[in-house]
Amino acid sequence: MKIRLTMGLVLCTSLLLMACNPAENDWNKSTSANTLIAYRTFLREHPGDKRADQARGRILALQDDADWNTAKNLNTIAGFQDYLQKESGGVHVLEAQAQVTALKRADAWQAAQKDGSAASLQAFLKQYPQGPQADQARQKLDDMAYRVQLADTHSKAVAERKRAKLQARFGSVVHDVVVVPPSSPDANYRVTSGLMSQATANSVCASLERAHQSCKAIQTPGTAG
Repeated sequence: MKIRLTMGLVLCTSLLLMACNPAENDWNKSTSANTLIAYRTFLREHPGDKRADQARGRILALQDDADWNTAKNLNTIAGFQDYLQKESGGVHVLEAQAQVTALKRADAWQAAQKDGSAASLQAFLKQYPQGPQADQARQKLDDMAYRVQLADTHSKAVAERKRAKLQARFGSVVHDVVVVPPSSPDANYRVTSGLMSQATANSVCASLERAHQSCKAIQTPGTAG
């Protein structure tokens, strides 16, 4: 009987203390809910409470996590940049910066592969010299030992005119139509493509020959046979 009475008194005392200290009660509710709304409500109702700074810290942490989850779900450059703008002091800043770099690198690599020219691969390597895509870019450049020869002439001026016409007509098939100067006094100016792999050179020539354009895959000097 005495035990029951004692427990009842303790319970009544606790309820009385909570009723006399609403901030304590509201704080317990806030931490139990652990939401932005709960902590903001606590701050609004108890701005001068000793736990106000703690509530503000938890709001910042929860907002940071919410913004980070949004950025991860979007998984875009704009999404991660938005996180960095909103949460410049957030705990995920370094990861967000790494994700922006990775996505930009992936976009640049896709563009370089689509273009397929030596110049585009070299530009990619200049901007992103490290990583698996850089290794692939170097391998592709190593494989680019061929050009397709489209025309030749003794006159530089004629070669330039032919280059312009061929670029206009076949620019979507042949990257970087260029004039290669003669390697010896009795040689001709050659109108060729930029560097490419042997397989690409053969494919380009096949396409051009169907369009009745003479074409010959040639290996560049100094490359393995």
